[in-house]
This record gives sequence, C-alpha cells and structure tokens, in this order.
Amino acid sequence: MNMSGAERQAAYRRKKKHGEDGEDGDGGFCRLDLWLPYHAFLALKRLARHQGKLQREVLGDLLLAANTEVTKDMKSDAWEHYHREPDVKK
Repeated sequence: MNMSGAERQAAYRRKKKHGEDGEDGDGGFCRLDLWLPYHAFLALKRLARHQGKLQREVLGDLLLAANTEVTKDMKSDAWEHYHREPDVKK
C-alpha cells in the first residue's frame, strides 16, 4: 500500500525524533525553528562551508563547546542547578 506525502513526512519526522535513521547515537533530534540575526546567519553559512559540514552540525558543535566551557569548573550544586530540566514545551 502506498503512503501519501503527508504520511511519508510524518514517518520521516517520527524516525528523526527517535533516532531510528542511524544518523545520531544520542537518541534522535529535536526540531529547532528560530530567526537569527542576518550577520549570525551569514556566519553560520560561512562556517559550515569552510568546515565542510551541515549548518546543524556547526551549530551543534558550537553549542556543545560552549556547554563544555561553561560547566568545566562547576561545583556539584551549580552543576545540578544548570542541568535541571528547563520549563519548555516539547
């Protein structure tokens, strides 16, 4: 039985969200929809092209590097506070 376009898209998003596509060993992806300042967007495009990576990879690498820098000298109570689950919609 053939799937409609909407059904194929829903299946694709389900697989991405739960890491079933073999791309990510950390259990899937989260969708990020945002508006960047124009100069930040251009910087992201340039960095991705320069590094031969996808924009999502560059952004992910930058965020993980910043996270590592911020947490490297944290004491345990600050660590606990930092890693507390934020109040956001999923």
